[in-house]
Amino acid sequence: MNDQNLVAVNFKNISTLPADLKWENEPPNWSLSKKGLEIFPMAKTDLWQRTHYGIQADNGHFLKTTVEDSKFTLTTRVSYQGKNEFDQAGLMIRISPDNWIKTSVEFQPGRPDKLGAVVTNLGFSDWSCQAFDNPGNEIILRIRAERPDFLIEYRLPEKPDSWNLIRIAHLHEDAPGSPIQAGIYCCSPVDDGFLADFDSLRIDKGE
Repeated sequence: MNDQNLVAVNFKNISTLPADLKWENEPPNWSLSKKGLEIFPMAKTDLWQRTHYGIQADNGHFLKTTVEDSKFTLTTRVSYQGKNEFDQAGLMIRISPDNWIKTSVEFQPGRPDKLGAVVTNLGFSDWSCQAFDNPGNEIILRIRAERPDFLIEYRLPEKPDSWNLIRIAHLHEDAPGSPIQAGIYCCSPVDDGFLADFDSLRIDKGE
């Protein structure tokens, strides 16, 4: 780790989690191995607030650290083996249950997955998504924070210089310089059987 890295973790090379990474809603079934951080999310876990579905769910598994920088970049590489609709794993930025961002690929049985982001402001979630045909079931996600605004992007592992914009979002409760939580998350809104395998987590200082 250098002065530009707030967090730099290769999950394949460690046997215990760094002290600055903490679980919120720790999953009962997770491990560290040469494959990375493997997580089997619990059934009926989700992150969503009110909009359209009338659901208030805040029990997704979130491995987080606290960042105070006004500009930073959050990145992970994750592979996934979906089983049930809406199985998901990716990145999360969080202030409170009513104000957060998550981005992931969501599994859709029998049809293309959905790549997208959920932005929750003032206790109401919205979901922007697109069909995503990804036979390799692996993706690299990043969120570039220019607080209180956030640029959400992805690329495929075989295309190292090809970042694609998913969304630009604003968090109403955020203030540059205040503590904010950042990290990786996964959940299984329908049932268990989903495997998420995180290769790494980086948080780099912005310019």
